[in-house]
Amino acid sequence: MLLHMAIADSYGASFEFEPFNFVKKYNKAKGYINNPRGRVKLGHYTDDTQMALALAELMLSSKEWTKKNIAQAFLDTFHRDQRTGYAGGFYNFLINTHAGEDFLKNLRPESDRSGAPMRSAPLGLFPTIQEVVEKTSIQASITHNTNAGIISALAVALSTHYFTYDLGSKKDLPEFLSAYIPEDWGKIWKGKISVLALDCTKGAISSVIDSDSLNDLLIRCVNYTGDTDTVSCIAFGIACNCSEIKNNLHPDLVKNLENNKYGKDYLKKIDNALIDRFQLPISKHIF
Repeated sequence: MLLHMAIADSYGASFEFEPFNFVKKYNKAKGYINNPRGRVKLGHYTDDTQMALALAELMLSSKEWTKKNIAQAFLDTFHRDQRTGYAGGFYNFLINTHAGEDFLKNLRPESDRSGAPMRSAPLGLFPTIQEVVEKTSIQASITHNTNAGIISALAVALSTHYFTYDLGSKKDLPEFLSAYIPEDWGKIWKGKISVLALDCTKGAISSVIDSDSLNDLLIRCVNYTGDTDTVSCIAFGIACNCSEIKNNLHPDLVKNLENNKYGKDYLKKIDNALIDRFQLPISKHIF
């Protein structure tokens, strides 16, 4: 899962908020593309994957699922491997914060942007819907204690759970989500993806439902334009265990993903640990 998210995140980062003409010309999903403004290194993932990684590592630990421990996980993961991609104000906040208590005390959790859903896919691996809902709501409320932030995070985690535990087909996902979150999850997304939580989440879910392969899914997410790394990252976190979506990604996207200390091999290691921890079937899209 984390490896899937990192590939989509890294690819989408090259197109984030670039004009449509640039996207149309280069969005072929055959390799990573240099961003004209050089915001992110080629083949490197952003805050989207890093925050999901922080939650995954906490899931594998023996620590209690508390706001303090979650905040500390975000801080520790950031400080060991400081990355671009975070919003400017939040990046500066992380730079100057080292303790979970200070994170909770000094951050106003009133955002309705995409930070909560972008990191929520791993939480769908918990074995019961009750646990998914409880733990996702807690982590979302730390930074995005708004209706949009929380329901978007829940939609992502529940979508992951739905496919991981084979609860139904793609076409029935909106009905499943609506049973827990009263929102229209079946609307076909059209137009640019903003940084808002509901936009990124609904765009990702729409893309998963309408795609038959990972290649198609990646191209579809980036073609929206806008916040392309986040919508792609969310979509791949949801889709990685969907049996109706085939793996036909270009091998260069796997080969050329960063492989430093917390890169490709490390993400594979955490993915395998999650499979063991939750006694899951091996991902249907092994790289």
